[in-house]
Amino acid sequence: MQKKKRSVSLLLLSILSLGVLLFMILFIPPSKNVILLGIPINVLFFFFPILFIFIFSLLSFIFQKKKHGILAGIFLVVYLLLRLLGFTHILFLLILLALLLILELLFANKSPKPNR
Repeated sequence: MQKKKRSVSLLLLSILSLGVLLFMILFIPPSKNVILLGIPINVLFFFFPILFIFIFSLLSFIFQKKKHGILAGIFLVVYLLLRLLGFTHILFLLILLALLLILELLFANKSPKPNR
């Protein structure tokens, strides 16, 4: 069985999103609003999707499976959103972990049926 070739585009996307994340963390305060088409939008609405893109592209590049990148990205972003909203109890982390473990097992057991 041949190894999958690693996608360089995922690595480039990861490096680019890491640069944007570092810029946002270092130079933009979390309470700042960005004016977009005359509408003030909080910076956090840009931070979490960029964080998801970074985690997705980096882990997809490392594990060579997009499914693992998506699940890890969702886990981290949802966990940070829960922390931001004040849901800091360990039970919320365990429920989130159990939910993503169930999704991983659900997708792992989807094997193609043999043709008869």
